Amino acid sequence: MDENIGRLIFFGGVILAGDYAVAREMYSIAQLKGYSSIKYFLFPFFLTLPGWLIVLALPDRNLQRSRKEDEQSRD
Repeated sequence: MDENIGRLIFFGGVILAGDYAVAREMYSIAQLKGYSSIKYFLFPFFLTLPGWLIVLALPDRNLQRSRKEDEQSRD
């Protein structure tokens, strides 16, 4: 019984560490897209796959800003 609890704690820690690593990468992707709120780390960390998809579906604010600047410079 104690052996099973040890395995459970070990694999739970591995899963938690992996989830943290992926959430940190998703947060860096959100920052590259122009979003700096901590919620873009928390969504992937707690929601896993749905949170990853939320971050990946974010529009790129930097691209939108550059398009607006191009339009303004043409006027």
